Amino acid sequence: GGAAEECVYLPQGGTDEQGNEAARNKMRHDHVPVPAMQQYLRDFVQVFGDNGRVGLCYWLASLFRDVVTGRTRSFPLLCLFGPKGSGKTELGTALMAFVVTGNLPPSLANSTQVALNEAASFATDAMVHFDEYKNEIHSSRIEMLKGMYDGVGRTRMGGADYKTQKMTSVRSGVIISGQEMPTQDIALFSRTIFLSFPRCAYTPEESRRFAALQEIQRRGGLTEYTLQVLQHRGRVQGGFARAYQETTDDVDGLLGGKLIETRIRESWCKLLAVLRCLDT
Repeated sequence: GGAAEECVYLPQGGTDEQGNEAARNKMRHDHVPVPAMQQYLRDFVQVFGDNGRVGLCYWLASLFRDVVTGRTRSFPLLCLFGPKGSGKTELGTALMAFVVTGNLPPSLANSTQVALNEAASFATDAMVHFDEYKNEIHSSRIEMLKGMYDGVGRTRMGGADYKTQKMTSVRSGVIISGQEMPTQDIALFSRTIFLSFPRCAYTPEESRRFAALQEIQRRGGLTEYTLQVLQHRGRVQGGFARAYQETTDDVDGLLGGKLIETRIRESWCKLLAVLRCLDT
């Protein structure tokens, strides 16, 4: 008898798909060589156009969601809607590539309420993507999405006596994609920034550029861009309050007295204020 050899089991290295899901989720960030950030973002906008520009603003704002909600108490959802094959889900996946590797968006139509809440509360100051939104989904899903605007997830009873109320917090930006604009509940409508995808047909050159962008995303490593942005956290923390007020004043001036839903105006101003901080 020699000493017994000590063995350590790493769940992430296992082959059991079901048993290792939680462990793999903690390993979804990957870092590999990527193109220069400026070049990649230029290609990103070339592929997705103005929707890509807004999507990038949402990514940047989501990285500082705690700063935004600390000043304004809420954070908008990003809704990508359009017909099948229009590129809406692809934009959601492209944005998620900045924070995770291998985005598999849960379906709002057939995922359980518990699973959706767990996905939404997985990370802080990141993003989560839900797919297959339809206005016919159960009202409880609508209420869930509305609560995420305020950072509120599922509420349940727990504790030794099962009388303690526990709430799941949502601390990330929420992207929803589907073929329908959320019009079933006007309160959800006003909590969301909408991007429309009306086209389903693309030229060979557009398809080639999209495939090239997808290949970069497939290789992973785009979380490197997120790390670069987070180096400027102090700038956003110190300047957001002023930038938000200045942005609100600018938007009001551009509206020229036209009336617009306050919540919708504020949602856009939150994204623009973060961009303003990073652009100074």
